[in-house]
Amino acid sequence: MREFVIAVIVTLLVFVAGLSHALLRYQPYASSNITAQHLSDREAGHAPPTGEEEGTEFWPPMFGYRLKVTDTLVAAFTAFLFAATCALYRATRNLVLGADKTAERQLRAYVYVTKTKLTFNRTTGVWDHSFRIKNFGLSPAHDVRLAYKTQVIEWNDGNPIRPEPDDPVELGSMAPSGDFFDNDPSVDELVTVEELRNASKAVYLTGWITYETIFGRKHRTNFCYYVGGDCPYSGGEMYADNAGNDAT
Repeated sequence: MREFVIAVIVTLLVFVAGLSHALLRYQPYASSNITAQHLSDREAGHAPPTGEEEGTEFWPPMFGYRLKVTDTLVAAFTAFLFAATCALYRATRNLVLGADKTAERQLRAYVYVTKTKLTFNRTTGVWDHSFRIKNFGLSPAHDVRLAYKTQVIEWNDGNPIRPEPDDPVELGSMAPSGDFFDNDPSVDELVTVEELRNASKAVYLTGWITYETIFGRKHRTNFCYYVGGDCPYSGGEMYADNAGNDAT
């Protein structure tokens, strides 16, 4: 950035110097004025140079000034160079920003929910519920916080009232490439396998994860899984809900 500012300043100085040289060195032009020296030359039989001969190095007069061709061309070229420099800087900056964003997308942490299991233990007569949050990225995730809630709810003909997550828990940092935390929430409410198969009830897991990447950006993953209702229980993984699953 500093180098670009210096280049712009130098370019502007060259432009101003070239244009001011043309204006200051060559005074206002008036073709009808004949100096005393011209009169004396004419009386002596020496014809002074005509306006046409004088003006071969100048543009036609404009607004009372005459500009030298070479000086104005230098000034115009400098202005063009300035514009080209600005365009090149902008293109280079966009290219660098695009490369930085691509590198961040490839290297940043991605923390998601996986392995949302819900099974009925016939030996103990209770539900075994577990899920895992995992860092799928190539760099650490810092300040990881998790909020979730597992609850049995009425299916309500396809209009269930999804539970709100409990207060978040701080989990610290997660290493890259597969580091995970296992969670084992309990299913305290009474529910039978038959109720999860006949679309009368459902077990919902809702929550969110927040974390910060090594690039200093904060991200959030919302999750919502369930079994029962229109996804009857068959033992195993829960199903991702159509709503409530998104990430930044």
